[in-house]
Amino acid sequence: MRFAVAHKTSTYLMVGFAFLAMVTGGGVGPLIALGGFVGLLASWWWEPPFIRYEKWSWIWTVMSIFALVYSVLTAIITTDFLGVGAQFLVWLTVAKAFNRRAARDWQQMYLLAFLMLVAGSVLNPDLTYGLCFLGFVISSTWAVTLFHLRREMEDNLLVKHAADRASERVEVRRILDSRRIVGGRFFVGTGALSVGVFIGAAIVFLTLPRVG
Repeated sequence: MRFAVAHKTSTYLMVGFAFLAMVTGGGVGPLIALGGFVGLLASWWWEPPFIRYEKWSWIWTVMSIFALVYSVLTAIITTDFLGVGAQFLVWLTVAKAFNRRAARDWQQMYLLAFLMLVAGSVLNPDLTYGLCFLGFVISSTWAVTLFHLRREMEDNLLVKHAADRASERVEVRRILDSRRIVGGRFFVGTGALSVGVFIGAAIVFLTLPRVG
């Protein structure tokens, strides 16, 4: 798998598990949940060379302001601050997925995914939350590790040593299209490590209240 695709896939898995952890408990309306799912799915293909981010950025800004005002007014009227906040989180995540241009955009997607996971701990009392949490732990390990590698390659190996802007873009694309950086062993190894950490944390969590 190409490095860019591996990073993108792991990030979307992380966001997807956090999204499911929040919406499967019924705390988010079905239309909002469906719209968020469709939006995340459509955002997968929303990237150059098919579109230009600069052309659409002002539209997303206007819609985000409208969503913020609507959420604040709805929360005041209904006093359901947590539910309305969860719906606004869905919008922010979809909007960011459609505007993932630089490293900070990927980081903000990770932060929004974590916030959805936290909101889901209150809104979703079902067993599905535990399953989504496990998926989040594994996929977040992949996503954060690959993001760190990508940022280090772009900042240290490419930007600092590129002769000019044109060569920089060529080198970045060549590295991101490489199939030799990560493979199946990486995903199996880091996934097994994440499961081990998850099991250890669960044992400690269940044991501590019973220990004097």
